[in-house]
Amino acid sequence: MNNDRAWMYQRLDSQGCLNPAFVNGVENFMEYVISRPSSLDGINIQCPCFNCKNIKFWNAETVKLHLLKKGFVRNYYEWDRHGEPYVVRQSGEPSSTHYSNTQDRRDEDNLMYNMVMDAAGPSFNPEMPNPEVQKFYDILDSSKRELYEGCETSQLSAMAQMLSLKSNHHWSEACFDQTS
Repeated sequence: MNNDRAWMYQRLDSQGCLNPAFVNGVENFMEYVISRPSSLDGINIQCPCFNCKNIKFWNAETVKLHLLKKGFVRNYYEWDRHGEPYVVRQSGEPSSTHYSNTQDRRDEDNLMYNMVMDAAGPSFNPEMPNPEVQKFYDILDSSKRELYEGCETSQLSAMAQMLSLKSNHHWSEACFDQTS
């Protein structure tokens, strides 16, 4: 556990009021996130509150309110979903080795890339893939490709947002096809 982040799980004081250290920590967290453009999805941020669990995106003010009302998701001491470099730990030993030592800084900050690396691990070894595995590598590559030149949103992130809209708003297939 990161000792300087113990405040994250001390939301209320002994009298049931918001702990000033927690409020200050949330302010610092929000400043950190807003200062990292790679952790923003346009104007929205992944919400690390107890209910949203880094799945839902909201504007900065809503994320701040969620954190103050609900607290942080459990064990979110490393802010890898909010621009902090992913740390690889081997054999239970603490390590400061980042997987970005072999990749450029952009990949390190790419949230979609981090998500895939969390699932597959940083040490998988690509070989001549079968067609199904090749599809996976294509998806992994799309997490690195810009939607268009100069855009910070990746192709994979844009498609994930579109599919989320389709699901959340019950779009028909015809409606979805017209928008994409």
